[in-house]
Amino acid sequence: MKIQAPIHISGIKPYLPGKPMEELERELGIKDSIKLASNENPLGPSPKAMEAVQKELAKANRYPEGGGYYLTQKLSQKLHISPESIVLGNGSDDVIGMLTKAFLSPGDEAIMPSPSFLLYEIMVQVAGAISVLVPLSSFSIDLTAMAARVTPKTRMIFLTHPNNPTGSILTEEDFRSFVRKIPEGIIVVLDEAYIEFVRDPSSLDSLPYLTRDHRIVVLRTFSKAYGLAGLRVGYGVMDPYITNLLHRVRQ
Repeated sequence: MKIQAPIHISGIKPYLPGKPMEELERELGIKDSIKLASNENPLGPSPKAMEAVQKELAKANRYPEGGGYYLTQKLSQKLHISPESIVLGNGSDDVIGMLTKAFLSPGDEAIMPSPSFLLYEIMVQVAGAISVLVPLSSFSIDLTAMAARVTPKTRMIFLTHPNNPTGSILTEEDFRSFVRKIPEGIIVVLDEAYIEFVRDPSSLDSLPYLTRDHRIVVLRTFSKAYGLAGLRVGYGVMDPYITNLLHRVRQ
């Protein structure tokens, strides 16, 4: 008998990241290529980060401390957020996977802009849930259209701020109006992988919402602005109730 995977797994289109430069250079027989496909920081990590990594290599024979105590404490101090509201992940991708595992069941719906980060759709499908794709309007996320797609099956909404790949931002006023339209029980995920590059004064400041609205989850990463893509360090900030559930499903 042929081994078969569930249809919602076998139907997933694999996520194809940009090829490593070394692989591409081998294929094409070239050298000194410049990679633009994966939004990697060309300046590399801080010397302080490099020094910290060197120190930790001496402990490579030990399993890591799962909760990331020291990083969690530093993030808590920097963001002025309780440590109980922070979840570390193997990149923010990992936290996306925790959220879909913890809160989506087969047949549930998750709303997301399109085009945007492809991993949302993949992780929703892994959970057996349904992705509801809402086209952009003039290269920006259409919050009105997204709110209109909410149904009794909706459990999660993904918003990329700034959006990847178009770079559009969410304003304070527009986001405040949007969340008022969203029923209780629906998690609103703000993926802010590129937030450190935003300079527009009208841009949404997401963190204050965490004390006002228990449905909001903010995702951030050290991969882009901090140049640590190879270390896979990301985190989510959210209500402690959600944090507790994510710790139950994390690897």
